[in-house]
Amino acid sequence: MERTFYAAQKREFNKVNQYQRELSLMSEKLTELTGEPKIDGAYDKFLARLADPKFSLALLPPYDTNTEKSFEEYRDYLKKYQPHWIK
Repeated sequence: MERTFYAAQKREFNKVNQYQRELSLMSEKLTELTGEPKIDGAYDKFLARLADPKFSLALLPPYDTNTEKSFEEYRDYLKKYQPHWIK
């Protein structure tokens, strides 16, 4: 997300638009793979897990946790279609 901020600072609006489109696609895919809506923390855990594979996806009741399968599908999607957004 920093890259969007820095591109905007430099007034590189074509890059800003490109990054916004990519982030929108990432968000749509995340929603598609996780099914019914969840609390923000459930999505945050997905993103944290991309940086740290040991990070837990678990949430305390009564909240629904995302599945390992949906996380793996999301990670694989990013690796294939938007690898520059993950390490």
